[in-house]
Amino acid sequence: MVTDPTSDSLFNCCIDGLFENVTRFVLICFKMSTLVERIASHNRQPHYHQDMEVRYLDLRNMKTEVMDRTHGVIENALEYRSSFDK
Repeated sequence: MVTDPTSDSLFNCCIDGLFENVTRFVLICFKMSTLVERIASHNRQPHYHQDMEVRYLDLRNMKTEVMDRTHGVIENALEYRSSFDK
């Protein structure tokens, strides 16, 4: 059994943990919008990243939901694992 939380991939403090990896993946998905150049010349933003982060509430809500669910899965896994200690 892993007792050191810094080496356990289920703990949030672990650099290569599940939560950190999902966070990085979601951020990379959002950063991909910087690769799409704007066609409209009246808008001064060079790409759509700002729109994705600020204007599209449904995308922000999905981002939050993914992170909340990831946190919930980790909590369930830790609870399940602790059942073996009893």
